[in-house]
Amino acid sequence: MVKSLEDYCLACIARHITTFNRLGNHLSLRHKEVLLERMCWHQQLTPEVTPSIFYNLFSHTLLRVNLSYSPQVTDRTLELLGNSGCLPTSITLNDCPNVTDRGISCLTRILRKTEVLKLKRLHQITSKGLKSIVSRSLKYINLSESNGISDEGIIDLVHNCPNIEKLSVFELHKLSDVSLTQVAAILGGTLTEIDASDINLVTSQSTQALAEHCRNLTVAKFESCVRLDGSGLIQMAERCDLTDLWISFCYKISQPNIDIIVSLLRAKERMVTFNAMGIGMSTLSMQMIAASCLTSLSLCGVTALTDSTVDMITKATGHSLVNLDVSNCLWLTNRTPAAIARHCHALEKLGLRNMKELNGRELCPLFLDKRAKNFKSITLSGSKNDCAIGRVCVKHTIPNAPIGLLMGKDLDTGQYTRVDNVEFDSLKSKLA
Repeated sequence: MVKSLEDYCLACIARHITTFNRLGNHLSLRHKEVLLERMCWHQQLTPEVTPSIFYNLFSHTLLRVNLSYSPQVTDRTLELLGNSGCLPTSITLNDCPNVTDRGISCLTRILRKTEVLKLKRLHQITSKGLKSIVSRSLKYINLSESNGISDEGIIDLVHNCPNIEKLSVFELHKLSDVSLTQVAAILGGTLTEIDASDINLVTSQSTQALAEHCRNLTVAKFESCVRLDGSGLIQMAERCDLTDLWISFCYKISQPNIDIIVSLLRAKERMVTFNAMGIGMSTLSMQMIAASCLTSLSLCGVTALTDSTVDMITKATGHSLVNLDVSNCLWLTNRTPAAIARHCHALEKLGLRNMKELNGRELCPLFLDKRAKNFKSITLSGSKNDCAIGRVCVKHTIPNAPIGLLMGKDLDTGQYTRVDNVEFDSLKSKLA
């Protein structure tokens, strides 16, 4: 890729940061934040440069701190950050395997104005570390996949940070109804979004508590919560202002309960995103989904989905639908991509995996008009036939970049090849 002069300068500073004198006086706030982020990504936070980083980059004016994806970020790094006197509004510490509870406790003194805190995949932190997080300004916290956290830590967290609006506890397998019911009771109407997906111990007791206390809840994600039976979700659909509901792979939810949930959401005319992969659904639910102004719909693996229901849904929602996934639906034929191409005018992402009869011809109209520029992702793997779009047009904004920079992945072999070496049939022959 072609780097800008600014990027070259920042890369040079990062490599020689120990040789500059009083560097911090000559860097803007934005450049300090960018340097910290990039030095983490490129594993440049070695013990030799730590003093220089403290004196030059850990400024008391820092507003956005991102120290992610680096084993070089340790408790000592966070101790120096805590001693800097900064009051950032956003702190991100994702995937730092050497951060422990001691490091999290060092952040206590700089959380006074923090609104966003991301602590994803920190496998060494436990509930003890969460006790030190105290902030009345905190609005969004992400603890996903930090598997050492238990119910006790989540309860302490919401007591110490009572103004949390968005909470993500995805894949925290130690959590249960004990903590989620307390989250609902303590945060109440403040909570607007919750992601409690892939927590095996969650039951309808949690969803009932959310329905009772959190009337302003708009986004609820409970994917792969296999003990949910749907009774609490019905109450949430009735009482909360839900716009996004994610219940994929919640196999215990019965088809009648799905019908009730969808009808309640449809009656409020607020539903925007509905993810129900692998869930049993009736024709009635499909009809009510078709009557909604959805922007994102995932019905992957829904056995009741047929060509006629896809045609009905896309005809009604095609003007607004941005993301659509109907992969792994056994009864779909080439009439489905034809209906998608005919009705969908705003698509950005499309999933048609494991459609055995798909040949790609029906999708060609999607790439013949202005809709093609909207596409970001299309997945066609698993077709029995050779599935190829007649012509692929790729536009990039990197100046002077040769075509050979663009690589494509063969989904059958897993190998990458230069796109300019791939031989495509002409569009004319595909449409013939």
